[in-house]
Amino acid sequence: MLDDVVRTGIMINQVFAQSIGFLAFVFIVLSFQNNKRSLILLFLVIAQASFVGHFALLGAWTAVAMNAISVTRTYVFYQSNSKNWAKTKV
Repeated sequence: MLDDVVRTGIMINQVFAQSIGFLAFVFIVLSFQNNKRSLILLFLVIAQASFVGHFALLGAWTAVAMNAISVTRTYVFYQSNSKNWAKTKV
């Protein structure tokens, strides 16, 4: 009986993780349906942040790190039109 409860909990966790991944995919598609740079980047930030949660629930820590870097990079590009710190060259 306890084994069934554990299996059900794992199954719910997997379904939740895949749902977050699907939501991220929807935001990726929405980003490429826009023609404004700011909306494209905003949807990409949301999608990449969703992928961070998706991969964290799956335990794929390398993918979490890569997507966290990607979120940071896209956020800097998103802010580059309005913030001076985002315009500086490294």
